[in-house]
Amino acid sequence: MLILGAALLLTGLLAACEAEEAEEAEEAPDGEEDAEAGDPDPVELTLVTALEEDAAEHTGLWMYVEALEEEAPWITIDYVGGPEVVGSTESTEAVSTGQYDLTDNSPAYYTDILPAAEALLMRNAMPSEERADGTFEVMQEYFDEINLQHLGTTLAANSTFMLYLGERGEEFDPEDPDFTGWQIRGGAQYRGLVQALGGEMVDLDIGDTYTAMERGTVDGFGAGKAGVYALGLADVVSYEIHPDFKALTYQLLMNQDTWNELDAETQQVMTEVLEDLEPEIVEMWDEVVEDELAQRREDGIELIELEGEARETWLDAAYEASWEAALEADPSTEQLKDLWGYDF
Repeated sequence: MLILGAALLLTGLLAACEAEEAEEAEEAPDGEEDAEAGDPDPVELTLVTALEEDAAEHTGLWMYVEALEEEAPWITIDYVGGPEVVGSTESTEAVSTGQYDLTDNSPAYYTDILPAAEALLMRNAMPSEERADGTFEVMQEYFDEINLQHLGTTLAANSTFMLYLGERGEEFDPEDPDFTGWQIRGGAQYRGLVQALGGEMVDLDIGDTYTAMERGTVDGFGAGKAGVYALGLADVVSYEIHPDFKALTYQLLMNQDTWNELDAETQQVMTEVLEDLEPEIVEMWDEVVEDELAQRREDGIELIELEGEARETWLDAAYEASWEAALEADPSTEQLKDLWGYDF
């Protein structure tokens, strides 16, 4: 009888414990237990951008940060700042050396530490195409050289480069493009075009461009097909030249040592969220460009449209001279030239 009584008592205690556990499970918020059990350890990453926080070029980046917060709440992106913290041409190197974890940047700003970036300015496909044709794998080989992990594209090749002119633009002949005697502010992405047409490139921070245009220190500048309003430069632009050229792409890059320290789930979600978002970024930028072009026409910025032989001269200058510079900087970029179908 004692044994039977003890058994019944034990059975009762077990039943009571199970009932209490069931009641606690019902009271817990949905998913809380799973989240606590399933999420990796918290990850905090510092981010610097090539341009100011509200620059149009970084719109895709902030779309990504927002999506990542929803998909991976254990990851925190600590935005440190833009050029006011570290210069546009220095931020990629700052991430490469481990000063910061992430940067959203264009190849135009890191040709000094990665000569192959001269070629990356001439990409001619959308991210989905480049993931399929092997471009991303080749690009990663180059980023390996400077201790960076390429997470994906935050501004795709539907964003391009253009030249904008001040009042002197009335002198520009659309039938015979010639920059002899002109001073144009810009970087590597414009150098081949401007120099091939006789002009002189001026290395000037984008933040100093407004004053330089006002004073006539430079006659024009290069910038993206959209973004002159965000950069505060629309007031000093009187003309813009079409066609646009090359590709104003931005990549999200991470210090490779930091990347290697992340757990597999965090690595996977950081790359997959951006890959899934890339088509939406492409569509978003098409709308941004369309809206800004319309706004510039409304504000009286005149369009200089090159046609026929002048157009061919312009584009040949933009691409051929740039490929020569890219191959001279790094002969191995011949593989990218072939992959992308350039035949000159």
